Amino acid sequence: MFKTSMHEILIIVCDRNFVQIFDFLTKWDDNLAYLQGNNITMTFAIALQQMKAYQSTVIDTITENVTSVFDVETSYGSNNCFNDHYSAVNIFEPWMANQGKDHTAWILSSTGLQGDYKRLGNESGLEYINRIYNVAGYCNSSLSCCLNQNCNLYSGYSCNNGTNCNFNCSEKYSNIIRTYNLVLDAYDFQQNMTSDWGIVCPSHSLCPTENFRNLINSNKTVADLVSSSEGLVSMTMERLINTTESPLGGMMDNIHALTCNSNMSFVGLYYSLAKDEFCGAMVHGFAQINVSLWIISIALEVLAVLMCILSIRLRGRSRKHKLFDTNYDDLVTVVTSYKPEP
Repeated sequence: MFKTSMHEILIIVCDRNFVQIFDFLTKWDDNLAYLQGNNITMTFAIALQQMKAYQSTVIDTITENVTSVFDVETSYGSNNCFNDHYSAVNIFEPWMANQGKDHTAWILSSTGLQGDYKRLGNESGLEYINRIYNVAGYCNSSLSCCLNQNCNLYSGYSCNNGTNCNFNCSEKYSNIIRTYNLVLDAYDFQQNMTSDWGIVCPSHSLCPTENFRNLINSNKTVADLVSSSEGLVSMTMERLINTTESPLGGMMDNIHALTCNSNMSFVGLYYSLAKDEFCGAMVHGFAQINVSLWIISIALEVLAVLMCILSIRLRGRSRKHKLFDTNYDDLVTVVTSYKPEP
């Protein structure tokens, strides 16, 4: 008899599950029990231990991993030019890795002589690497192939200028310089990340870095933020546990009572549907019938007026025709009965 839309059905279903969805006290008690069963201090201690493990296994190995790539470039196993080895311990003082060596086995392009493995003056690590691995070439022929000013060289001799001087280690030299710069960048990144992470603070460093301070608008490292959060979380948990003894707890009880009472709202929904069907659809139908009858009655009134007008007009015309016909008959009788005198 009633037409119930899908939207109204969903309202009824959701209304019947109202208490289950908004059963505040049950959910509140379950969450409080979960909070009480957790040791916040231990949880944060585990978090700091994981941060320390990340520091040692990831952050501290950044430079070492890039250095291993650099070592591949300078070792004999990857080319026929060099046979030197470096590690993260001596990569920033590469002359320390070559202690016990006097001269390089190759001629330097810059001097035309064997390179000295010792540090010259106040050379930086990059300047040292650039000097000893800038290798001279080899003559392809004796024509236009020179070492410094000596151009009377035979094929296969070392050279550093001339059109027939082949620098066969130039690509490896470029890779070495590029990789060493990557090592320097990796070290800076590792130092900055260590400073911001906060497990340890590198010497001669600002912890955290200026960029990190500006980013979070604080002078605390990540480890400091985690440690300070422990107190805030503990205080919040205590407040939540004690909520039932506060005015908020009384409010929760009132909400629970409200949700229980509101479970009867489906009765009001059915009443609203019935009211819409009876008081809306039925009255609307009667109103339509009433309007239709009014329209018909007005049409009949107009039709009656038209009939009266036509009746009067047609009646007057019929009388004129009858008078004309009578006069015509009398005229015919007079004319036929007239006899002229002799």
